[in-house]
Amino acid sequence: MSALDAIRNVKVGDLMRKDFESVRIDEPLSKAMGKLEDAGVLVVLDANGNYAGVLTERDAIRTLLDPTTTKVGSVYRKAPRVSPDDDALRAARLMMENDLRYLPVSSGDVVVGIVGSDAIMEEAVKTRFGDTKVSDVMTSNPVSISEDDTVAKALATMRREGISRLPVLRGDRVVGILTIRDVIEKVLRPRAGIAEGGPGPLRRRVADIMSRDVASVLPDDQLRRAVRIMLDRDVASVVVTDGSGRLRGLLTRSDVLRNLVRMAQEGPQVVVQFSVKDPEEFENVELDREKLGAMIDGFLRKYGKFLGPAHVTVYLKRHRERKRGRRLTHCRIRIDGPKGVFVGIGEGWGLSQAVRNALDNVSRQVERVKEGREEDRALVEEILEML
Repeated sequence: MSALDAIRNVKVGDLMRKDFESVRIDEPLSKAMGKLEDAGVLVVLDANGNYAGVLTERDAIRTLLDPTTTKVGSVYRKAPRVSPDDDALRAARLMMENDLRYLPVSSGDVVVGIVGSDAIMEEAVKTRFGDTKVSDVMTSNPVSISEDDTVAKALATMRREGISRLPVLRGDRVVGILTIRDVIEKVLRPRAGIAEGGPGPLRRRVADIMSRDVASVLPDDQLRRAVRIMLDRDVASVVVTDGSGRLRGLLTRSDVLRNLVRMAQEGPQVVVQFSVKDPEEFENVELDREKLGAMIDGFLRKYGKFLGPAHVTVYLKRHRERKRGRRLTHCRIRIDGPKGVFVGIGEGWGLSQAVRNALDNVSRQVERVKEGREEDRALVEEILEML
């Protein structure tokens, strides 16, 4: 049996956990955070006790609002539900599409459990999928930062690249990893310290707040081993190094899920992911999917042949700011394929402007690589003519 068939035979009901916590949408965030420490995710119920969405530990940590006065309704996430009879691949695809680590499992209108990405990954690597080399799944040449750089530079890099973690280097050797959680908990959350010290905390060295106990694997290790390390150490990523500790790549939960979903799909795949700060307001905004699809299709017609079987992911986030009735929108486009990883960031007043700006940025990256390949080819041809 192929890895794909084996994974399709795994049902969500076999992976879900039935012991889950819930919280009301109008309850203070401080009450929810106490439950999140153990649960990791909470099912959010509306005033009538009906399902409304989920609240994850990541969402709670990333808000800098006062948890005693902030309601759960300000930070929770809309999340699609799966049924116990759905297969693990469908759950993995929905997680990727909605940028979620957990999904509620429903029987009819009743939530009966929670399924997480860890359970799906653990089951997936039991198949031949686990024999895959880490180098075939990881993000090669990931963005990194020096231990002597400032926290401010690290934050700016994360925002520019649309990422939440950075391997930290001393020279060309990995000495730590910095995540957005490190920055929030050690720098941004102690707001009184920032107020007293002005911008000082953001000028601290990355080495002062990074995690030094780095989980790492080798490029030729099997994916099964890398996933086992992530699960045992409860980390979202492992750094990929050579035998001397030099950075070669980064493997995240998202990388594993993305490649798992890609196995079941052929050709370029466009997946729209939403990360929404204000779900109630966003619900009233109609997304023009046809227009968005046409913009992405135009990009693929131009670069599809060069990129090959690439996976294109579009992340969208709407902010509260408005201008002439349009919401400030953040867009990140990521392309994974044989030619490497390309990331384009764009912001604009409204969806179309943000996507267009992100496409322009990622197009410039692809053009640079494309031109470089053509220059290399011309050089080779010139040398061959001289022989």
